[in-house]
Amino acid sequence: MAGLPDVVKARVEKKLRAILYVAELGSTGLSDSTWDEKERSVAGFTFIDVLRTDMKANAWATAKEASPFKPDAEHALTVEIEDAEGDTRTNAIQYILLHEFGHILTVGEPLLPPWDVPITTRTRAKEHPFFALTWSVTPKGALSSRHDAVFAGLPGPIRFSHQSESELPASVMADVYARLSSTTFVTLYGATNPHDDFAEA
Repeated sequence: MAGLPDVVKARVEKKLRAILYVAELGSTGLSDSTWDEKERSVAGFTFIDVLRTDMKANAWATAKEASPFKPDAEHALTVEIEDAEGDTRTNAIQYILLHEFGHILTVGEPLLPPWDVPITTRTRAKEHPFFALTWSVTPKGALSSRHDAVFAGLPGPIRFSHQSESELPASVMADVYARLSSTTFVTLYGATNPHDDFAEA
């Protein structure tokens, strides 16, 4: 926390109740909200997996961005988010915290539908200004983005998980990132749902 920008700490301190270090979380980080006596979301807390964050910044970013693709011997993805001096475990954790704090900042705010309430046909995009920029709900209640056509025809879904569960062949990595560059999403992870779209932004 000490190394994060003061503006970040000032914005998140009113809503962040705790950072909890755990193992076997299933992802590098996860946030959830707390409620007041009237059952309103008022604050949040963040989990960090100490096992999945036991790497330097560039290795962490590479592992994350490569996870939607089945590994093969002919294709590789490498991500560099820090120079040699900044390539530390501390900076990897700070990137994760910045993302999770994006989730914390939306607690109790109308920017997005609450993450703990399923998106359905009753979700009104116009009531959630950030959501309405890119996302909508189809008449059948499915989540849709205005960039769905950009990613149409891929040989599998974009899913961030263990690579053993990935369905996209590594051979389409360059194509996927070329498609991403024609959207308003700042990362491929942000293209998966509105809450991660906000947190990544």
